[in-house]
Amino acid sequence: MVYGRACNRCEACGAVENTDASIRMEAHERWLYDDEAHVQYLRRLVCLCTLCHQSTHFGYAEVTGNGARAFAHLSSVTGYTNEQSAKHIADAIVVWRRRSRYDWTLNLRMLTDAGIAVAPPVRGPERRAVAERQTQAVRPMPEPLGHSGGEPGMSIRPIHLD
Repeated sequence: MVYGRACNRCEACGAVENTDASIRMEAHERWLYDDEAHVQYLRRLVCLCTLCHQSTHFGYAEVTGNGARAFAHLSSVTGYTNEQSAKHIADAIVVWRRRSRYDWTLNLRMLTDAGIAVAPPVRGPERRAVAERQTQAVRPMPEPLGHSGGEPGMSIRPIHLD
């Protein structure tokens, strides 16, 4: 459904699948957040290439050892300088950390209204524990890329692209 609508092209950069380069098409979710009620509404599924998906989930790209690759792709697709990309990522981390303080209710009506059956999502605190286990199974999280002044614990960590 998602891939067909996008004609098997990345909706962000236009790439097509290239298994030799480990680039495949992946479904990515777009959410609307009600920051007061702590409800996140699934609004759209988009087709992204592996590199765009890693750039979108930069924290995950970092813990899986793909941070530099995702950073370079973000800069290339957006036309950002390294400094602009670093600020973009740091700003996103601030939002992620703020939202991660709460347990969220997932609203998946977009799927259920389309007749798609979904398994009940793991609830709040349990979801955090699952995410923690999955992250640690990949490898321990490195110091995040960020900027000072946003969130406690944030620091600048330059990325060197070879």
